[in-house]
Amino acid sequence: MSAAKFARPANSKSDRRERMTSNRNLTLGASVFYDPKWSCMDFCDYVTSRGIRWIEVKLEPVFYYSKINEDDVAQYLGELAKTVPVSIHALHLELNAGSVNPDVRQASLKGLKRSVDFAAKIGPGTIVTLHPGDNGEAPPSKYYEIRRNTIAVFKEVVEYARSLKVDISLENRGREGPGAYKYARTVEEISALRRELGCDVKYTVDAGHLTFLREDPCHYIRQLGPENVALAHIHNNDGTCDSHGATRRGLIDYEVFIKAYYEENWQFPLVIEVKRMDYLLESIEHLSGIWKTVTGQLGISNSESAC
Repeated sequence: MSAAKFARPANSKSDRRERMTSNRNLTLGASVFYDPKWSCMDFCDYVTSRGIRWIEVKLEPVFYYSKINEDDVAQYLGELAKTVPVSIHALHLELNAGSVNPDVRQASLKGLKRSVDFAAKIGPGTIVTLHPGDNGEAPPSKYYEIRRNTIAVFKEVVEYARSLKVDISLENRGREGPGAYKYARTVEEISALRRELGCDVKYTVDAGHLTFLREDPCHYIRQLGPENVALAHIHNNDGTCDSHGATRRGLIDYEVFIKAYYEENWQFPLVIEVKRMDYLLESIEHLSGIWKTVTGQLGISNSESAC
């Protein structure tokens, strides 16, 4: 079954009206991808001028790819956060909290704490999204260690974040290749991880990653509880590659998703996580257009539904 074709549970008209009373705004965010033509600050200035109302910053470009001082970036983001919420995607590309190698786990712990330190500079309540661990090339007999190691490392990170008044959110993992295991792809695994860490930890639901499970993003969010979702990563793909493409093309039907977002009064931001500026601008136009159509069908004026 295609991930774009999932049935929604039936609801009465009165039930839908009750849920459609308070959410009149679509909060679109942008994840700052690496592009040598755009500094982090220039990127943020540009996309906020195009209607973006939430910024997520990935830290590899800030720490390692750019010549701009990271403290200057943190100061800029702290000022920006006074008007546009800012969240952080923790270092992850070369880290693995679940590794069977203790040296890798120690380096991962150090990198994750550094991510929390950066978030604390922006201000209290800043959200940091974490990637649970994976197996590298360890065999299936070691998968339980991947889970155990991730929990141990994340417990230390969460306690550290609490001490700095930084909030933690867990992202569901994406595509698994041959012989690969990524912890916390399913509702069962990611919710079990959260139970280990505490109910103040939230979820970052990556909608694009769910195509590899043939999972409907709306159903996934309902199972986790939308009140437990801090933000969603929004992008699309064909179910074979985690391409982070524009929202219009792929298995996910964002018309169905946006309708559920409105009707069920979900409050979390939709952070567009693509890798090219043209994909970002196309996705802003696409999602905003769907929102206007949905709210228009339901009799809500465009002035109320503007981003």
